[in-house]
Amino acid sequence: MALTQVSTGGIKDGQVHTADLADGQITAGKLHADALDRTYTLGADGSNHYTFTGEGLTGAVNDPTLYLTRGKTYRFVNGNSAGAHPFRIQTTVNGSAGTEYNTGVTNNGGAGGSTIVFEVPHDAPDVLYYQCTSHGSMGGVLYITGALADGGVTEAKIASGAVTNGKLATDAVTTAKIANSAITNQKLGDDCVTGSRIADDAINSEHYVDGSIDTAHIADDAVTFAKMQNTSTGSRLLGKHDSGAGEITEITPDQAKTMLGISSAPLEIDYIVIAGGGGGGGGFRGGGGGGGGYRAGSVPYYGNSGSGDGPERAFQAVSGTGYSLIIGAGGTGNSGAQGSNGGNSTFGSITSTGGGGGGHYQAAGSNGGSGGGGGGGQDQNLSGGTGIAGQGTNGGTGYNSNLSAGVACGGGGGGASYRGFDGGSGGDGGDAGYGQYSTIRGYADAGYLAGGGAAGAYSSGNNAPAAIAGGTNGVYGYYDGNDGLDNTGHGGSGSGGASGGTGGTGGSGVIYLRHPSSITATFSSGVTVTTTTIGAASDKLHKVTAVSDNSQTVTFT
Repeated sequence: MALTQVSTGGIKDGQVHTADLADGQITAGKLHADALDRTYTLGADGSNHYTFTGEGLTGAVNDPTLYLTRGKTYRFVNGNSAGAHPFRIQTTVNGSAGTEYNTGVTNNGGAGGSTIVFEVPHDAPDVLYYQCTSHGSMGGVLYITGALADGGVTEAKIASGAVTNGKLATDAVTTAKIANSAITNQKLGDDCVTGSRIADDAINSEHYVDGSIDTAHIADDAVTFAKMQNTSTGSRLLGKHDSGAGEITEITPDQAKTMLGISSAPLEIDYIVIAGGGGGGGGFRGGGGGGGGYRAGSVPYYGNSGSGDGPERAFQAVSGTGYSLIIGAGGTGNSGAQGSNGGNSTFGSITSTGGGGGGHYQAAGSNGGSGGGGGGGQDQNLSGGTGIAGQGTNGGTGYNSNLSAGVACGGGGGGASYRGFDGGSGGDGGDAGYGQYSTIRGYADAGYLAGGGAAGAYSSGNNAPAAIAGGTNGVYGYYDGNDGLDNTGHGGSGSGGASGGTGGTGGSGVIYLRHPSSITATFSSGVTVTTTTIGAASDKLHKVTAVSDNSQTVTFT
């Protein structure tokens, strides 16, 4: 008959058998607390080894390696003689001098005749040790298994190929559960990492050994934006926008266009680029210096480039790109010699050539953006310099017919729109070639630029209005030439004096840039620039008059 009412006092040890128990009668509440614990009984093999008997062991085993489970309770009954072989749980393998591990341990270091109880914490170390504190050779290893604390999954804990899709619960893998560098290629089964197995924001670089993740270990479509840390909100594109090794980053729209070969719409900038004017010739009635090269580009039509050519196309600027700015200096007028050419002016890919220097009584004018005038030479018609098509015109030819009077005069320097006039008879110097205008600068400031310099004269000359030409004549035989105005590109006039006379210095160059107010122009610190607002559409007009060196730039956005 099944037992239901018997007290423990009426039952001898070992007297209750399976057949005597009714099904379902033994519950957790009926058991003594000690009955739920795992128990090991300790003996000794002299002073060399502990002996253990208990669960998982066959007979008495010397210093066995035990596997304890987190959350479980273990009882170590020290069956040695009273006071003998104290049993201690510790964190280090240092013989009898180790460091105690007391968390969850009752009566740690208990000697023969006592019981040591170990309730294994969930955050216990992976490995602990037991040790006789009286004999260094008596001890062994306790491996702690079961539930793991955050960060407890280390590389050593995972067998090669052990992590498969089936082993992972949805969203189970979070950064807190993975020790740094724990996931290597060998630990992952093919296609085991799917999108559902990775918690949002779980993937960051600290959790992977370099080179550990390859395509074989990532299932199709598993890596989404939500799985990656530190991505911005909204639409974005990830990748590499340059060649060579490097990290994957977010790609800007401009970078994407470059990668795909798509050109961004250019920013159209109207421009006038004027080079420095040439210096006037020195000595006897020298030729005038040529005007600096004149180039203009615009949309819509705002006026011609030099030599009567139509305007060039507006400059096509790329947003964010810096473009060089150089202002050409005026050429010097030299004593008793040819004038020097003016310096070139540059805006980005647009370069205007400096005006040619004026000739003197034994030398022709020099070539340039506009040519310098020829010198007044005895017994020779000294030609003017040649201008560059699209920038300027030729200089005038020197005259030598009045030889007996010794008053042969030079030709005028070529201007942007009209060539220099030839030297005249009777001591008249050649008039200056005309400059050019453009309403890119606005109607209120549409004056002439890059006019030639007048030739030196004995009696008169330079009938061209001063507003559309360069320096006026050095007249009546014994005067130096006049200078062209700064930032106009006008040529300097020729000397009217004796052999030591000095021609005038050419005017320095200038650059005008015009664009809609929706575009912003940023100039580097060494640029001297004045900005105004012009036109019905309130365009921005920048007048660049000087730069500190040839590294200065302007950037449009």
